[in-house]
Amino acid sequence: MSPRLDPDLWQLVDEILARGVPLAVAVTGGGSELVPALLNHAGASRSVVEAQVPYHAQALRQYLGAPGPHPVNAATAMEMAGCAWQRAARLTGDARPARGLGISAALATTRVRRGEDRAWVAARGATGYDIAALRFERDHHDRQAQETAVVRAGLAVLAVASQLALPSWAPSDGLTIESQTLSVHDPLALLLAGYLRVVECGPGGSGCEVERRQRVLLCGSFNPVHRGHLLLAEAAERLTGRAAALEISVANVDKPPLTRAQLDARLAQDTGGRPVLVTGVATFAEKARLFEACVFVIGYDTAVRLFDPRYYPGGQPGCQQALEELTAAGARFLVAGRQVDGVFRTLDELAVPPAYRPLLMAIPAEVFRQDISSSAIRAGQPEP
Repeated sequence: MSPRLDPDLWQLVDEILARGVPLAVAVTGGGSELVPALLNHAGASRSVVEAQVPYHAQALRQYLGAPGPHPVNAATAMEMAGCAWQRAARLTGDARPARGLGISAALATTRVRRGEDRAWVAARGATGYDIAALRFERDHHDRQAQETAVVRAGLAVLAVASQLALPSWAPSDGLTIESQTLSVHDPLALLLAGYLRVVECGPGGSGCEVERRQRVLLCGSFNPVHRGHLLLAEAAERLTGRAAALEISVANVDKPPLTRAQLDARLAQDTGGRPVLVTGVATFAEKARLFEACVFVIGYDTAVRLFDPRYYPGGQPGCQQALEELTAAGARFLVAGRQVDGVFRTLDELAVPPAYRPLLMAIPAEVFRQDISSSAIRAGQPEP
């Protein structure tokens, strides 16, 4: 018997494993002792598919397919659980319901931490997430005591997801635990509430788990979607050899955030069969944290704003920091020409600092040119 588990918890692990549900685990920052707690049982292979500890920032970046940073919060734990859930199903090829467990923690360490010691635990199943937030008051628990609490919470979340009875456990002084269950029947509600960072909407409905690697995203407000958008997406697909998707953010630098009614109306439009990714971030630097090696498809007028310090907190230093972050994330921009004050402008006319020229590539006018905009359509002008 594991010396770290009392008999009740040992029995709980046996019951979890006996369910035979394919289970994948991913933990970072703490909670790694959950892995031996699960594996030190005869017959663990009946359920456990894999356990990963992407501890380094680059390891977590690779696991999630998103550059990050990935803060210790519910969204990160849920994304880890979602990846684990998908991997459990994919690796086993099993038609039975799978389960993924994700733990994102910041526990006692040798360096000074600005925030509190804490951990988020999430279990993803077919119908939703069971999550728990642990917060430790300072100087009440050493690292080992925190690890033990996270292991207990992880097993408790798995037990709830497995509809098993929990052994009694009174958290120690200085530890606060909050638990909840989140349904995935409406992923957009979870995004608007801050639990998810990206939702993908398509003909089959909305999904919480989103492929983040090497996406081609046509970003815009799409009020309304018009023929130019769809032709631009086709042009981007020809140039990149990848399928394009539309991206709508509920946040905007210059405008109020979208309401649910506005978002639903825009998602109800005809996108030519392409999916729409909904995010909660307004700037390209923030979007690049969500997508690894992403290609953003934009117009000339948006490309101008990329290099305009007025659009960044902190002015020029903020602009440079954002451009550096975009470069580090492997982001690229396909830039289409646009009518500006009656003149068709292209990337060739934009003064781009030499260090950032590799970020941008022009879409030739012979590949795409449409002199129409959503604002013009709203003003009553017909599409060309």
